[in-house]
Amino acid sequence: MIDQIIVVGYLVIVLIIGLMSGKNTTTIKDYAVGKRNFSNPVLTAGIAATMIAASGTAGLVGKIYHIGLISALAYFGVVVSRLMVAFVIAPKMSNFLGLISSGDILERLYGTKAKILIGLFTLVEGPLLAAAQILATYQAGQIFLVYQKKLQQY
Repeated sequence: MIDQIIVVGYLVIVLIIGLMSGKNTTTIKDYAVGKRNFSNPVLTAGIAATMIAASGTAGLVGKIYHIGLISALAYFGVVVSRLMVAFVIAPKMSNFLGLISSGDILERLYGTKAKILIGLFTLVEGPLLAAAQILATYQAGQIFLVYQKKLQQY
């Protein structure tokens, strides 16, 4: 029971903070980038949270456990791609200041049809990603429940 109280309490606190913080938000641009007064630690934390996913932490550890240390070598490609983003792509992003989505960037580069196309792809991708996350959560829950039942038998 205490676990449920903690989770519900946390969700209520987050909801209250979100509602209080968003009172003055009137446009999508204001929602996406605010007033652009972020400190370096906040930006760093946001980028790190975006780039470091569960697959890069728990997923990698699981692969190393099942396959062996060779799977850590495969992660080297992720490191190379992040370095390419930092040194090749990021310096060229100044051309897109003020834009808030990949659709805006594609519109600037290729026109309105490209923005509409990326929007349609996003409409397809969003539900598919949500379904994959729901399936993964279900499977993790099943594994947990199976182990819990086996433990109760002993």
